[in-house]
Amino acid sequence: MLLSARALLALLAYLQYFASMQTRTTPLIYEARAEFLKALAHPGRLHLVDLLKDGERCVCELAAATGYDISTVSRHLAQMKRAGIVSDRRQGTSAYFTLNLCCIADLFTCMEKSLHKRQQSISAALAACAPETESQA
Repeated sequence: MLLSARALLALLAYLQYFASMQTRTTPLIYEARAEFLKALAHPGRLHLVDLLKDGERCVCELAAATGYDISTVSRHLAQMKRAGIVSDRRQGTSAYFTLNLCCIADLFTCMEKSLHKRQQSISAALAACAPETESQA
């Protein structure tokens, strides 16, 4: 599948960034980061990443674990492959995928901590707003 011109420019910018080891960011770097994050921006793809954190998996295993049909899993994996998040190898008629970014688990941990704090804040605010019940009869 071909990359869009926008995605290709973003990818080239990101490659140039790492090749030159620049420390400043440019608008194209932000574009490349956005393309990367878009490749993760679906609950199904996040589920696949979670499954791949434990190691290489066949597309058929991923489909069984997620409950999605093989064509849906393949489309999600193709999008993540274009972004460089996963890579694949072929063995006969089967395709096996691995996660390229072990640091993504750290990203998920950071996000989950933030979500937990947010949930606690909302719960505390709701508790403060709730009318007190009469405990005396």
